[in-house]
Parts: sequence; C-alpha cells; structure tokens
Amino acid sequence: MKALYYVDEYNVKNYTHLYKFLISFILLVIVLTGFSTMVWYLEKDVNPKLDTLSESFWYGHAVVTTIGFGDVTPITEVAKWFTIVSSIFGIVLLVSMGQSLNDFLFGHTDTGVLNRELRALLEINNALNQQNAELNEEIARTNLLSIEGNDAIISLLKEGANT
Repeated sequence: MKALYYVDEYNVKNYTHLYKFLISFILLVIVLTGFSTMVWYLEKDVNPKLDTLSESFWYGHAVVTTIGFGDVTPITEVAKWFTIVSSIFGIVLLVSMGQSLNDFLFGHTDTGVLNRELRALLEINNALNQQNAELNEEIARTNLLSIEGNDAIISLLKEGANT
C-alpha cells in the first residue's frame, strides 16, 4: 500500500513540472510578444531593419533565446535597454522551461520524501540497535547469574563430597 502512495505522489509531482513548463512557455511567449512589439514601436521610424513587426519578432526571438545572430541591432537607447532586460528574462525563462521539461520527462526525485524516509529508517535502525544492546546486557546478566549459580552448585557439591 505504501508503494501506491509514492506512485500517486510522483504522478502529482510530475504533472506539477508539466504545469511549470507550460507557465514558463506562456511567460516566454508574453515576454517575446511584448518585447518585440515595444522594440518595433521604438525602432520603426529610425531603424530600417526593424520597420515591420515580423522583423521585430525575428529580432525578439534572437534576443530572448540568446542566439543573437547580429543581423539586426537596435539604434535607440531605450530599445538597447529593452534588449538587455529581455535577454535576462529569456535566460531565466528558458532555464526554467528546460528544468521543468527535464523533470517531467525523466522524473525528478523529491529529496524531501527521500530525506524523510531516510530519517525514518535511521530511527528504526537506532531503535533496533538500542533493543539489541539491551538484549545483549540481559544475556550477559543471565550468563553471569548462570556462572555464579554454577559456582554455587560446584561449591555445594564439593562440601557434600568432603563430608
């Protein structure tokens, strides 16, 4: 019955990683769309390479995914700052997506569950060691009493033989 509990917990955790991946993907699309639109708005009149929205999306994709082909660069200061910020967001979101996808596909061990199980096993081991020590002490006392009893019997037999 305990194995089913862990299987259920694992499945819930797996779907949690899938949800994290989807949320990261949605955030990446929002950042890409917002960034591309803002750069297009800032650069459409001054930069001939970013005069269409599709060119701006091409540039936004290259920046957010940190590929950076270099074929398009912003001219205005504000667009340059948006490029820096969006590349940082892109790095964070892509790493988050990759980690969530990896955890979903290949499984992720919850160290908290393992640590609790390990602590429980260690407690059981310590309790068994304590019981073992107590039993060893009891056996030693019994052996000592047995030896003392044997010595007393031998003494009585010797006294009886002498009389």
